[in-house]
Amino acid sequence: EASLEAVKKMATAQEARLNAEIKHMQNMLREEEKKVQRAQLEISKLTNEVELLRTKLGQANMGQASRSNMGQAARSNMGQGSEFNMSQGLSSDVSSYVAPNTYNEFKVGETSQLPGGSWKQTAKHITYSGGILKASLRNSKGWWKTSEIRAGPNSTLGNADGNFVFE
Repeated sequence: EASLEAVKKMATAQEARLNAEIKHMQNMLREEEKKVQRAQLEISKLTNEVELLRTKLGQANMGQASRSNMGQAARSNMGQGSEFNMSQGLSSDVSSYVAPNTYNEFKVGETSQLPGGSWKQTAKHITYSGGILKASLRNSKGWWKTSEIRAGPNSTLGNADGNFVFE
């Protein structure tokens, strides 16, 4: 009987050690799971940042897309705000359609007077009637020059030193 009691004590002690080790391993596993969750959260944040940067890069690339030599010269002379894009839709109330981005592009409107695009800084007195786009365009010296051009619904136009050009 004494040896049976000794075996029971040893088994109980062994069980206690194993239970303690299991508990320790479970705690370590929980800590590792927390690390994985933190890493996944960080990966998610970084992925969102990358997507935001890709979006900004895409917008910048669209603004820098291949243009005619005259259009490129106009961009270098005029900087932002020289594009008229008839396919972006037309709007009569410019101020309410400014999109929240660095290009000051206009959102598509439901009425018809003005083309979309990023032209706000380099054009004023814009009218579009009977397929003719007319505006006062700022030239490289900062003066305003009246220009007009026949522009279809899918035209993309630029301001080249105060003159409309197709891009």
